[in-house]
Amino acid sequence: HLSVVWADSTPGNSEVYLKRSANWGGSWAANKRLTWNSGGSEAPAVSVDSSGNLHIVWQDNTPGNCEVYYLKF
Repeated sequence: HLSVVWADSTPGNSEVYLKRSANWGGSWAANKRLTWNSGGSEAPAVSVDSSGNLHIVWQDNTPGNCEVYYLKF
């Protein structure tokens, strides 16, 4: 499996997206938008544990302060 995360400003502000491949890049699932915030979601990073769970973190300034968010996928 391959997974990538990135920030994209297309919706008007920066949001975090995920894309996965179950066959090592032979084909890819559709983009999955992970954030829907009024502030900017930026600098995502992804890690995979031994059970195959994704752990995604990013920086977000939605509440007016820069904070780090975490999502287990």
